[in-house]
Amino acid sequence: MRHTPPLLALCLAALLGTTPALAEGDDPLLATVNGVELHQSDRDQFFANLAPELKGITPEQALEEMISRTLMLQYAEAEKLDQESEMADTLKRYHDKLVVTAALGKVLQESPPTQEEIDALYEQYKPKLAQVEFLASHILVKTYDEAHAVVQELQGGADFHEVAKAKSIGPTAKEGGSLGWFDAKRMVPEFAQALSTLNRGEYTVDPLETKFGWHIVLLEDTRSHTPSVEEVADKLRPLVERQRTQDYIAGLRKKARVVIKAAN
Repeated sequence: MRHTPPLLALCLAALLGTTPALAEGDDPLLATVNGVELHQSDRDQFFANLAPELKGITPEQALEEMISRTLMLQYAEAEKLDQESEMADTLKRYHDKLVVTAALGKVLQESPPTQEEIDALYEQYKPKLAQVEFLASHILVKTYDEAHAVVQELQGGADFHEVAKAKSIGPTAKEGGSLGWFDAKRMVPEFAQALSTLNRGEYTVDPLETKFGWHIVLLEDTRSHTPSVEEVADKLRPLVERQRTQDYIAGLRKKARVVIKAAN
């Protein structure tokens, strides 16, 4: 957008999904609205910020919506709505938020988290990252009576996996009911609770009900698994970034004169 008063530019940025930065170079002019230029880059940003249910609109429809919004914003400025106390306060808060976000981004751009810092944080949190994984199988049937009959069959010496192949209605039946390795968070709560009460080689004597039906669950093995630093790097990086910005702000505060008045 071009030739836009600063405060109106901020409003346009909020409503059109753009920032009031100039777009130079190969950026075709699509329309002007009372001297305000709308470029291809503005429409690209408009599309990028559309709600998912509106993604299907055409480029022409998008441009029409941008023109309509620009006209309403120009009307608001002509009526000095942006100068009303409540609106001016809101715009200032929005402006301050944008500027602070940009400042934090600049700090992190100039001093991004290093791999050494991520590794150090990983070692600090490593003991807490360990999680128990289960190797389990199950037999799924429709009714409690069917499940109870399966339990009796197992107690009579039948092989769990063979019974699963013959009677389970679950998608893992052909694999003998095997669910493979998983952690409790990936399973329904009822499974996690049941598995925590079993020893290796034991199955649930009391059938377990979920929304899928009735289950008999066999715990085959357990192991402790700690994710690698690569697996959790995306979760650790924001923690390093937060510490970086906190340290930077602490440095600014040391140089500043901050006077905190006692509350009345």
